[in-house]
Amino acid sequence: ISVELKNECRDYNEYKKTVRNNDTEYTLNGRDDNEPEKPNKEFWVCSLDLLAVLVEKCNPTIRHLIWNEKMDNGGFYYQKLLEMLYCSICETHFNVRRNGLALLGDIITEHPSDMKHHINKFLKIVIANLNYDWQTVCTNASWVIGQSLMKYGPNNGGGGGGDD
Repeated sequence: ISVELKNECRDYNEYKKTVRNNDTEYTLNGRDDNEPEKPNKEFWVCSLDLLAVLVEKCNPTIRHLIWNEKMDNGGFYYQKLLEMLYCSICETHFNVRRNGLALLGDIITEHPSDMKHHINKFLKIVIANLNYDWQTVCTNASWVIGQSLMKYGPNNGGGGGGDD
């Protein structure tokens, strides 16, 4: 019998314990295996920080990895990165949102030509984060808008719908 703890980034009380005995799997906490796991917010914050540093300091290697390399399933890494980035900017946890906006600003700054066709997808949600009650989130949202205007001009990237 072995106990498997999945997704180390989750709080201890959220760990899913699975007992395997002779190829039979029993779920102890009654959760559905098809249900998506909830991310740990502090892990997410740290991950966004790390990605921002990599984007800022590890060019051209990180640019090639994100925008040109394919995952095992054939999709590009940037597709997952942009999906995760959009989710982080929509998150209710302020630190996740703040760091998501910081990473978006870094990507616009460091990889403007790669991000150009995707920026329109993000602008409405970035603008929605312009709320003076959310101090650091608002500051980062303002910075992202400024970076976008500086890199792409008032036409917001000209990338059409940005859903690429």
